[in-house]
Amino acid sequence: MTCALEVEGLRKTWSGGKVRALDGISLQVNAGEVFGLIGPNGAGKTTLMSCLLGLVRADEGSVRFDGRGPDDLEVRRATGYLPERLAFDRWTTGRGFLAHQHALAGQPSRTRKADVEAGLDRVGLAPESRGLQLR
Repeated sequence: MTCALEVEGLRKTWSGGKVRALDGISLQVNAGEVFGLIGPNGAGKTTLMSCLLGLVRADEGSVRFDGRGPDDLEVRRATGYLPERLAFDRWTTGRGFLAHQHALAGQPSRTRKADVEAGLDRVGLAPESRGLQLR
């Protein structure tokens, strides 16, 4: 079987190393397999999922989807995640967010700028406010 997901030695701490959320997690999920992640509150499930999706950087270890890292655009295009609490990166602008979503959807770069501008116009963002940071 082909390994679809490979996690090796994943470690993640919080609070300056005082809280150990992940301590050397390793696993493999083969193509076509179904994998479930269960455990009590505080067991590290959300931290593991965040590391798998590239939303949080592990202190040590690696995550590979078909040999690619979680930040790879092809991996992001193929995975889906609906967080309990949706929050945007503080560095993201409205324009940047739309351009990223456009790229994830596989839209051609030649139309990206026009599509992003049309989207901003559609929701009533004035040209002078388009560079403001999301809060």
